[in-house]
Parts: sequence; structure tokens; C-alpha cells
Amino acid sequence: MRSEFDGCGRTRSGVDKALRALVRQGVLVRGGYGVLVRGRYNRFTGTITPSTSADVFALEALRKLDVQFEMDGATQAYNRGDTTQIPSGLLSE
Repeated sequence: MRSEFDGCGRTRSGVDKALRALVRQGVLVRGGYGVLVRGRYNRFTGTITPSTSADVFALEALRKLDVQFEMDGATQAYNRGDTTQIPSGLLSE
């Protein structure tokens, strides 16, 4: 989260400048508004992509933002080991 870097510099603009440089270098990738994800080179696309799936960093971002959410029934069953069917989505509406 962008807010986790607030204490890392003397000014907010200085921190933003450093984060922009890390994004340009491919060390970080923007995963959404205020969400930064470690980047890695994707040999198939030839671009820098997030080092984890969107599902993983989205759940982490929700937890850090203290947003209450619940996994859908299929995901809960998969996580309990009740089924080997991989769910198509993680969150219920």
C-alpha cells in the first residue's frame, strides 16, 4: 500500500518520486490505486508483471484496508479440502 511508505522520506513528494522510479525500473508494478506489487519480468509477454496473481494481492490489499469480505462457498469448500474443483472466483457479492 502506498500509505505504508509515508514514513520513509522527509516529504510525501520525495517518497512518490522514489516509488515512481521503482515502477519505471520494474521493481514495483501498480496493482491499483495506492496498491504497489513487487514486479517480475514475464518471459512470455516480455513485460514486467506482478509477482503474484491479482487474487493474492487483492486479498492482501483488502486486509490492509480493513475491508470486511467473505470467500464464496466454492472457495471455502476448496480451502477446506472438501473438493478439488478450483473455484473461478474468490469473493462473494
